[in-house]
Amino acid sequence: MEDYNGNGIYDIKDFVEAPNEKILKYNNMKKWDVILANPPYDKTLHEKFLEKFLYIAETIVSVQPLTWLTNQKQRKKITELIDQLYTDIETITPGAFFDATIAQDMAIHYITNTKKHQLIFDGKLFDKCSDVNKFSTDAYLSVLYNNILNISYNNLDNNYKFIPGLKGHPKDKHIEYNPKDEWFIVKGAAIRGHAYGKSGKDADFYTLIPCTTNKDFNKFFIGTYKTLTSLQYRNT
Repeated sequence: MEDYNGNGIYDIKDFVEAPNEKILKYNNMKKWDVILANPPYDKTLHEKFLEKFLYIAETIVSVQPLTWLTNQKQRKKITELIDQLYTDIETITPGAFFDATIAQDMAIHYITNTKKHQLIFDGKLFDKCSDVNKFSTDAYLSVLYNNILNISYNNLDNNYKFIPGLKGHPKDKHIEYNPKDEWFIVKGAAIRGHAYGKSGKDADFYTLIPCTTNKDFNKFFIGTYKTLTSLQYRNT
């Protein structure tokens, strides 16, 4: 193989950058029968690996994040191919299998072009990827999700702001460049909760502010912008 990403050495990232025909030449230009994989999770690198696998293998069995399917914005380069293949996806709890903190939804993927197209997600059959989200296997939860999403977009999403320079905040419409000292606010966090233990997400995973018995809690998290930016909270 060659140094396709230009870093001067051949490494695992060169695999996803290599032209498909360069890889297939090692198998007489035929697709590989089976690929068994647990690709690296560095940002979206695992998605690039899955996309590559779809072009060079007849059958894929891969354990990796499910972001390409369950994120609000699906990865079309993958979903357009999956919509033509037989795919059976089973979500798993990362902490039960990996000695690491993994925040993304994880799943075992079984994908093949040797069977008629079907998309099975946690035992439920779907017509196409666009019909799937992380709550799709529960009809009631799916309705609740859509209702909450509408409320979020029209309320919380429009009023949740980030201060420029805050580490970890997304660089999008939520940045507030001109905060006013007199604004009355509830102080949240850019990153909250603990991701996955062996039994799944910890109880604080979906919280916006810490859960504490500290009697002085309110003065650190509820008040004017000027007051809150002058205080630093320590959970005790």
